[in-house]
Amino acid sequence: MFNSTHLSLFRDLNNPAERSAAMNRFVDLYRPAILAWCRVRGLQDADGEDIAQAVLSRLMTSLTTFDPDHAGGEPTSGKVRFRGWLKAVVNNATSDFLKARARRPEGVAVGGSDFQDRMTQLSSDQALEELSTSLSEVSQRDPVVVATVTKVRSITSDNVWRAFEQTVQFERDVHDVAQELGMTVGSVYQAKYRVQKLLKRTYQELISAAQ
Repeated sequence: MFNSTHLSLFRDLNNPAERSAAMNRFVDLYRPAILAWCRVRGLQDADGEDIAQAVLSRLMTSLTTFDPDHAGGEPTSGKVRFRGWLKAVVNNATSDFLKARARRPEGVAVGGSDFQDRMTQLSSDQALEELSTSLSEVSQRDPVVVATVTKVRSITSDNVWRAFEQTVQFERDVHDVAQELGMTVGSVYQAKYRVQKLLKRTYQELISAAQ
């Protein structure tokens, strides 16, 4: 159902004063899961980013117009089965993305037949079910963890955060990440250590403040 994490995002996305921070928190919460889903299915990072942007955009728009007390126009006594709604939004966003990509004149040429096969597989019921399940599980995370990530991300440079994200969350080779980001291998290791240290300290501070 629509838990406290979802309700908090819902309220903040609809509050002009909190919307910017809420959007950042929303992206930090769901983007890694979508990219991981794409990577498992053999897509390049650029294609994964395109799909993540499409799905996140649709989810964000839906959250700002979604009534947590209703589902499909029917009252639900204040309780909504979030996973069913999430699956519908993800399915529609992914389907629209794939249709738009297929209509591009260069669609068949870009990436060749292997690319087209992978894109087709993404629209399968099983693949979409796995993504919906993954995002649903992500949404159940400890709100303190979400707040920790959001806070650390806001005070960390893009390159440092990406170095941490790519090496820790996505378990990519340090040398590949260094080359991609234009950093030295040593700098990538330093970025990884720095962010991990910040996350641990920030989490402990938030836990202490909540007690």
